[in-house]
Amino acid sequence: MTEEEKQQLAKAGELAEQVKVLTQNLTNVVEEVKTQREKIQAKDAEIEVLKTKVKPDAKVESPEDVEAIVRRVNGERDEKTASENKTSAEQKFLARHKEFSADNDPGGIKLAAWKAKLGRFNQQGLVKEEDFISVFEEAYVLVIPPQERTIVAPYSSESPLSPNAPESKVKSELSDRERKLLTVLGPTWNEERLLKVKTSRGAGFVEQLMTHSNI
Repeated sequence: MTEEEKQQLAKAGELAEQVKVLTQNLTNVVEEVKTQREKIQAKDAEIEVLKTKVKPDAKVESPEDVEAIVRRVNGERDEKTASENKTSAEQKFLARHKEFSADNDPGGIKLAAWKAKLGRFNQQGLVKEEDFISVFEEAYVLVIPPQERTIVAPYSSESPLSPNAPESKVKSELSDRERKLLTVLGPTWNEERLLKVKTSRGAGFVEQLMTHSNI
């Protein structure tokens, strides 16, 4: 074999080796492209699944929306508390005033009259139990004549309406008739409470209480 043939044979071997390397590189590239394509397809499938779990109208709540939600929740909580306190106040009121018991009011006439009168009072905004009791007592005075009222014990000492509860010092501005009205209204009433009622509901309302109490 000549020297020239040897050189050609060596070049052919080198070319074959280069072709082998290039073929392997191409195979690796094809496999990489296939792997990346599979990853993309998997991501696309995951995105589609997530789309089905998100509501089309979903949105981020603005601060105004959050405030509105808080106000609504607080309002619902106050309404629930007010309803529970009103029920508790009515139970205590009826337990205290035996005029409305089945024995003393078998036909429920007095109770119906009291509830009818109570319906004319604005109870919107009342939440505390003692506030409901105060309104119940005012309606009671307007319905039950003095001679038909029973002398009863005051409400529980835990109640702010109890005579044992601490009072603010309020300068007396009551007339003699208004002082007499206090004795008719019972132990849950004091000068401070009557002055507050006089201020909030007007002197005409107190005059109406005194008229119904024959004072």
